[in-house]
Amino acid sequence: MLVNEAFRTLAYANDGYKKFVEKRDPLLRDASEKAWLAVILATDLLLVTSGIGKPSSYKERKTCCEHS
Repeated sequence: MLVNEAFRTLAYANDGYKKFVEKRDPLLRDASEKAWLAVILATDLLLVTSGIGKPSSYKERKTCCEHS
């Protein structure tokens, strides 16, 4: 489910970062975006398993976490 997506996305980010380090490939931004997506997916998983539910936006994700 979401945890597998988060780990898969983080692996893609790590691969992109390694390419950047090796070749100074301009994929650093792409790797960073994938790493951030992994964080979002993991946060969604946490909110779903805690019973709050999956937020549909950044604003909802932030609001859920502030009031918990």
